[in-house]
Amino acid sequence: MIDPQIDPSVVPRLARAITDYLQWVKSVHYSPASCHQHRMQLESFLSFVKNSDLPWQQLFAGATREQFKKLSRLSTTAAVNGLSRYLAQQGQIKTPLPRRPQPRQLAGIYEDYLNYRQDDGQTTPRQLNTIRRVLSALGDYLQSQDISLSWLRIEQLDAFMGEFCRPLATSSCRHYRSLLRGFLSYLHQRGIVKKNLAPLLIGVPQFAMAKPPKLLRPAEVQKLLESLPVSTAR
Repeated sequence: MIDPQIDPSVVPRLARAITDYLQWVKSVHYSPASCHQHRMQLESFLSFVKNSDLPWQQLFAGATREQFKKLSRLSTTAAVNGLSRYLAQQGQIKTPLPRRPQPRQLAGIYEDYLNYRQDDGQTTPRQLNTIRRVLSALGDYLQSQDISLSWLRIEQLDAFMGEFCRPLATSSCRHYRSLLRGFLSYLHQRGIVKKNLAPLLIGVPQFAMAKPPKLLRPAEVQKLLESLPVSTAR
């Protein structure tokens, strides 16, 4: 028996809305990478809605977005935000989602670094907001993994960037990685971490170059050593 409170038209309606929105995104000349990222995120959102039994107007509520973001483990919901603005302009929902939640206030060394960047006279307010988002995500990740900044290792940074950049275009990942390098250099200068990890934070595409970086992660060294035969002196 079908629950009378469940509206069976919600999922087909959302699927049509997503198709229309993606066509609009393409018509206003979003980059191919951005179009692909929007499509992937909205397909995940559609799957989320199929399992939620939410009424239409609740699909684009702040609580719904946060639940979707948590379950999908996304660092951004830009495509869902964009879809909500599109539907609001079309009169299909009352109000759109905000572009992004207000960045939370950071404390300690994170806020010290933001003040340092603000005082250098070369960082715009928009850039500061972007740095704040990256540092906020990093702080949340380290807290969830019970990792102290003073014991930070490159493998942990690689894992964070892999999670943070998963839904993003390559150019965006490169930009965020550059911002994080600045923070890592600052940590080293302040003596928070003994080794400057900034030069080690590199992107996967670099390994496809003709002359890849001459370094191996500790786990890769261990794997290499374990693969060597030890039955002979050679």
